[in-house]
Amino acid sequence: MVPRLDSSEDKQRLGRITKQESSYLRTALVEAAQETTRTKSRLNVFFRKRIVRSGYQKTVVAIAREIIQYAYYILRVQTPYRKSIDALA
Repeated sequence: MVPRLDSSEDKQRLGRITKQESSYLRTALVEAAQETTRTKSRLNVFFRKRIVRSGYQKTVVAIAREIIQYAYYILRVQTPYRKSIDALA
């Protein structure tokens, strides 16, 4: 879930997310991101901070991207996911 990049000379513009990945995966990630808004987790903390700046839809996409980053990190490092908010530090 990466933004589209249009650039010419010195100017860069970030657009909507690209449609290159699987639509099923994107849908599942967005649904999972919407569910995290109802739970007590570090993603909910991220949601509450980000929604003020960006609005609901952009925040949900940002959380979906965070979820995929967490999944990549867990698979790369081979460590379990710690759900508690205390693990933020």
